[in-house]
Amino acid sequence: MELGPVELVVLTFLGERPDPDVVGAVAKVVSQGYGTVLDLVFISRLQDGQIRITDVDENLDDLGFGSLEIKAQTLVNQDDMEVIRDSLEPGTSAAIIVYEESWARGVASAVRKAGGEVALHVQVPRDAVGRCGRRSSLRGLMTQGERDATTRSAGFARHRGPDGSGRRNCDRERGKPARTEQGRGEAAGGRQ
Repeated sequence: MELGPVELVVLTFLGERPDPDVVGAVAKVVSQGYGTVLDLVFISRLQDGQIRITDVDENLDDLGFGSLEIKAQTLVNQDDMEVIRDSLEPGTSAAIIVYEESWARGVASAVRKAGGEVALHVQVPRDAVGRCGRRSSLRGLMTQGERDATTRSAGFARHRGPDGSGRRNCDRERGKPARTEQGRGEAAGGRQ
């Protein structure tokens, strides 16, 4: 079965039910073909501290997810649920959604048919994009661990700047020198 990138997102709510506008936004993304929900678990911590768990194979109508098309697979495990359950305060809830980025399925398939591979897929936090603005790059937005893991698995060589740090992008805001590559720094008109 062809799949695009698969991700897990946890949406938290004040109250024991999901917000109808959020459910509507998720349904819109699915109906437009951008995402496919593969698994969904809804966890509520009641005011008295009791936990209520509704799984994808149960009736989701009461939560507003009943009309959502879900290609049910068991991907959220007990450990995942335990982490979320333990983080909920009384009177709050969370939806754990595992979804495929369906829009990317065709792109990934075409790349593989052309003899290539999707060498890197990174989820960039919104706050990181806003903080760095236009000067962002993958190296500046990924953590060191993500960089190490992806460059090794994709076969990329690691590059270091003249100072050996490999830092760039947002580092100038922290008072550190920007990295240059083979003399193509900002002063030389290169892209940072």
